Amino acid sequence: MDGHKNTPSISLIFLVGFMGSGKSTTGKLLAKRIGYSFLDLDNLIEKRTGRKIRNIFAAEGEEYFRDIESETLQSCRGLAHTVVALGGGAFIKSANRDFCREVGKTIWLRCPIEICLARAARDRSRPLLGAREEMERLLTSRISSYEAADFTVDSSPSEQNTIVNEILRVLADGNSSRDD
Repeated sequence: MDGHKNTPSISLIFLVGFMGSGKSTTGKLLAKRIGYSFLDLDNLIEKRTGRKIRNIFAAEGEEYFRDIESETLQSCRGLAHTVVALGGGAFIKSANRDFCREVGKTIWLRCPIEICLARAARDRSRPLLGAREEMERLLTSRISSYEAADFTVDSSPSEQNTIVNEILRVLADGNSSRDD
């Protein structure tokens, strides 16, 4: 921790995880708590393109969207004192994982599928939201990428302050969730 109480010495913090794991909600609260800025990568993509994510998916497909997502993520280089919530699929691309780990620290917000789906169901704008079986397959295909994050925090508690406190604890301890 640096000079501010509860402020990590890390300049960029990337929150990764499945849709509905709480990246945006937790990210906003974390940023506020430590006096950082907050960016939601999906919102940044929509501002840069002037289009909704679901419309990009529908018109150009997922591969095209992932390219825009990577370009937008790269624009975070040079930011300081910022918490960035990545879209659920952004951390799947190895170049994105490498970039995030090069310029900051990554935290996987691990959450059971039931909770993710209950949370995600409230937002019909999610382009990949589908039936439970599809979501289970999608999550299973992404877990090995999420596990590559520097830290893992359980984001299933409904009390957001509990999750933020755990993030601050792991950042202060500096204990990586993976072998380097």
